[in-house]
Amino acid sequence: MRLAAHEARMRIAALAAPLLQANPDELQFADGKITVAANPDRKVSFREAAQKMPGEIITCLADRKRQFETFRQDLAATQFAEVEVDVETGVIRVLKMVAVNNCGIPINPLTAENQVIGAQIQGVSWALFEHRTLDRNVGSMVNPNLEAYKILRPADMFEAVPILTEGANAGNNTSATGIAEPVFVPTLAAVANAVFNATGVRLRQLPMTPDRVLAALAEAQKGGRS
Repeated sequence: MRLAAHEARMRIAALAAPLLQANPDELQFADGKITVAANPDRKVSFREAAQKMPGEIITCLADRKRQFETFRQDLAATQFAEVEVDVETGVIRVLKMVAVNNCGIPINPLTAENQVIGAQIQGVSWALFEHRTLDRNVGSMVNPNLEAYKILRPADMFEAVPILTEGANAGNNTSATGIAEPVFVPTLAAVANAVFNATGVRLRQLPMTPDRVLAALAEAQKGGRS
């Protein structure tokens, strides 16, 4: 509907352009008048422009391209994590996460922000707790319930800050695109990099459990002594 209305508007602009000695894309519509954007004193009424129509009706047909056909690759995001690491127990605790995302123009900002926070929570849960133990002989999970499959709890929750940066660059006629999954994966890297910044050791396996933290610290100390 938006594209069809835009097409109808441009057809009226094409009728008004000769009257104003301007190009159709230089015109703007407001208060029943069509004016030249660079010189608002040059104007005609909508009625005057409509009188130039060859008939009484303008019919426009338009469709919206599917998202993947028009999606641009210049959408950007960045993720920040603040953590503390207990080097005695190996426990990692995320204190704060900030996600800055360009998702085009958010249609519902509150919902979009909630999506970002949810993705941050899922990302930290995967980074620190979630581990699927698979019996590869039969293809079934050995830890199939929430007693054996650990996830982030309310007590593990951190300060989550979602920041949406608007930009008309999503590649479709509404400049809107999806959000949530783009936040999920960078969360893991942000946590891992924050742990490295705090301890000086790299953890390259998920989840980053206390035993893996202690093993990495011990290996680093052994390397330092040698």
